[in-house]
Amino acid sequence: MYHSIAWRLQISYGLLLIAAFVGLGITSYHLERSSQLSSIDTGLQMRGTRVTGALYRMRLPLTVPKGAELDLPRHDALFTPPDEFPFYYRIWNNEQEILLRSNTGPDEIPFPQVGEKTPDDGLVRNRNDFRERIYRTPRGFIAMVGRNASTEFATIRSQTAKLAGAGLIILIAGLLLSHYLAKRTLKPIADISDAAKRIADGALDERIETQGNQSELGQLGEVLNNTFDELEGAYRRQEQFTADASHELRTPVTVILTEIQSAPPLSRSPDEYEECLKVCEESAISMQRLLQQLATLAQFDSGKVELNSQTLNLKELAEATIEQFRPVASDSGITVTSQLANESCQGDPDRLSQVLTNFLMNAVAYNQDGGTISVSVERENKDVLLKVSDTGIGIEDEDLPHLFERFYRADKSRFGSDENSGLGLAICKEIAEAHGGQITVESELEKGSTFILRIPC
Repeated sequence: MYHSIAWRLQISYGLLLIAAFVGLGITSYHLERSSQLSSIDTGLQMRGTRVTGALYRMRLPLTVPKGAELDLPRHDALFTPPDEFPFYYRIWNNEQEILLRSNTGPDEIPFPQVGEKTPDDGLVRNRNDFRERIYRTPRGFIAMVGRNASTEFATIRSQTAKLAGAGLIILIAGLLLSHYLAKRTLKPIADISDAAKRIADGALDERIETQGNQSELGQLGEVLNNTFDELEGAYRRQEQFTADASHELRTPVTVILTEIQSAPPLSRSPDEYEECLKVCEESAISMQRLLQQLATLAQFDSGKVELNSQTLNLKELAEATIEQFRPVASDSGITVTSQLANESCQGDPDRLSQVLTNFLMNAVAYNQDGGTISVSVERENKDVLLKVSDTGIGIEDEDLPHLFERFYRADKSRFGSDENSGLGLAICKEIAEAHGGQITVESELEKGSTFILRIPC
């Protein structure tokens, strides 16, 4: 528990509050103390000025013979203060003998030890509850003026106690508030952790609640939700991929087993043997083609596909691919035309030829009898476009968003076709994205479709 972020934040807040209140308390204590003592010192200084001035006028002797009486102006209020007067004074000669004293103040006052260089405004000292200012006069007298400061010191102690009590209450309140704020601030992190645990346990549709949270944690939750969406999608695609791949492989395997097990070997004629072997060969070729496509997609998924990128002329690549494909189109009664601009780009010629071949095969497979296929290479801004158009049956609007999904077939009637595994366009999409490009489709029912490969130059 004490290793959690909430506790660390609360401890940090507590230490900051303690440091702040200790600093504030010390500062307030010194300000209050300075204010109280400043008031006392002002009175002492005024009184001390009067005492030292009177000493100068009185011309006291430096020593007092034992038993002698000084002729002093007793009527002077300076030397005969009332008992309740807060100030008191003492005057010593250089023999540490008291020459004059007030009738107020403590009875026993130790002789002040002062140096030869005492400041003109005197030295200040605290003695128990008394505050005293000491002067050295030019003739060597030591004069001291003091007062009982117990009331002021009690006020300082009282204010300090009140400040400490208030600080303790505020500190406790601050700790409770910091605990609440820490829990509330870190609640999104706890929600993220709980959601991640539930997703790890198999609840792939679980998401983090981010509504109304516009903070950085809310943004983090949105990013994680997007990541979870991609993970769920990848997992669902993997499930579908595995199911479709097993289904596709089941068909040729079933054909091979059926041909082998349908009749006893000795009862077959040479022609039947030849037919059986031909069917097995075609099924094996179908499986080989599917496995090659699956291996290609697996390489793209793992990021292990390395493109043999080079500068190539798309016109020359398209011409070579079209010439290889013309016999297939001719056998189906399809006419192939081309309008090829002399444009170059960086790319893998084998991979790009594979994309064009797939476009042409689909254009033949879904074309009308006696239809036409048009191939063009053109430039658009900073991209080179390779287009393949046909005059075929077109594609339903509901099928267009799914054309590049693996094992997806727009024409469900061709689901069992050996030539159409539903992986060709998915591979084309991966090749286009590996080149930094993209594939788009334009189609209209009964009028044909146009596949466009866009590659940046």
